[in-house]
Amino acid sequence: MGTTVVCAVLFGTFFFGVLSASLSKALRYEAPDECKWVVENNDGQDEDVALVCRVRTINSELDKTNFSTIQPQHTVRLRLECSDTLFFQSSLLSGSFQQLVELRELSIEYCKIGNLSDGAFKGLKELKNLTVKTHNTDWSAMTLEISPNAFSDEMRLLERLDLGENNMWSLPEGVLCPLYSLEVLNLTHNRLREVSSFKFTQHAMERCGGNLRILDLSRNNIDRLPPGQFSGLARLQKLYLQGNGLTHLADRAFEGLRTLNILKLSDNRLVSLPLELFSDNLEITEMYLRNNSINVLAPGLFRNVSQLLVLDLSHNELTEDWINAMTFANLVRLVVLDASFNRISKLEQTMFSDLFSLQILKLNDNFLESIPEYTFSELANLHTLIVSNNKLSRIDSNTLTGLYALSLLSLDNNRIFFDSPGSFNKLLRSPRLASKWE
Repeated sequence: MGTTVVCAVLFGTFFFGVLSASLSKALRYEAPDECKWVVENNDGQDEDVALVCRVRTINSELDKTNFSTIQPQHTVRLRLECSDTLFFQSSLLSGSFQQLVELRELSIEYCKIGNLSDGAFKGLKELKNLTVKTHNTDWSAMTLEISPNAFSDEMRLLERLDLGENNMWSLPEGVLCPLYSLEVLNLTHNRLREVSSFKFTQHAMERCGGNLRILDLSRNNIDRLPPGQFSGLARLQKLYLQGNGLTHLADRAFEGLRTLNILKLSDNRLVSLPLELFSDNLEITEMYLRNNSINVLAPGLFRNVSQLLVLDLSHNELTEDWINAMTFANLVRLVVLDASFNRISKLEQTMFSDLFSLQILKLNDNFLESIPEYTFSELANLHTLIVSNNKLSRIDSNTLTGLYALSLLSLDNNRIFFDSPGSFNKLLRSPRLASKWE
């Protein structure tokens, strides 16, 4: 009994001591009036503080902002949110955050900043994640300009930079070059017109972006890509270019992108793709080309991308002249193929002969009038086949031969006529599909 009491007292003293130490450290943290803070336990090390401040503006006609009131010790994350209803321009002065020497993450949103001045992030040597989203897209008269030295080599540890939704028209030449550790760059929803100013080329005097893994340039105004503009991005894995109004891609537009896995080119104005476009991109696994005006696919265009798992060609103007057996030759790993919403009126019998791994095939909303027998005979892994909204008038008894895994078949909105009650049942050679019609 006595031993139990002593142990309990000792444990209680130890627990109270730990709790008190933790609380006393937290209680010494004082935040400005507009801010709330939480303690983040960093794997048993010193406690980190994440601070969220909601203000009307930053250094505007309404407010003078003094960031020196923020306690530098333990402040590793700072999020600043301005009012999204006030149309007053905010500004960041040089060295605004320089006392926050432990800051690793800084996020500034809804503040109508017109310019990121030289030295705006001076002193933030530990910063790894920076977000500046003015949401100027909501106020078309406001744009964000970035000074040539806004990012200095003091920020060499920065890994993620988000400058999306800022209504930016351009970036100074090589402005991102001092960010040696940058892995993720988000520039979506701006008005950028070209990429040459980034200095991402292999032959640039000052090589920039060598550690980039993800580059998001979607929803800008880039209408053409000259050759080699990304050739210095040897580690890039994801490239997002959707929604730009792209009309022209040079033969070597993606030169040097040997580690690229995901490429998004949807929602542009592309009419054709040059034959050598993907010659360096042997590791691509997902390619999205939907919602363009593509009416030409050069034979052998995809011959080098044998690692491809997903190919989306939907919502284009492709016909059977350019969709044939040569189009998908060597794509033995392809799992998803979407060719819906095109102008295909017939299929070659051997069109899918190399697609042994295909699981999902979408051919809906084309002009298909017939499907040759044994067209799908090599697709033993296909479980979803969508052929809705075409002009099919008949399906032969061997049309679905080989589709042993088929579990979803959509044939609605066609003109199919079955000459006898049992003729449709003969199509159901897949045990999974047949079981659903029993």
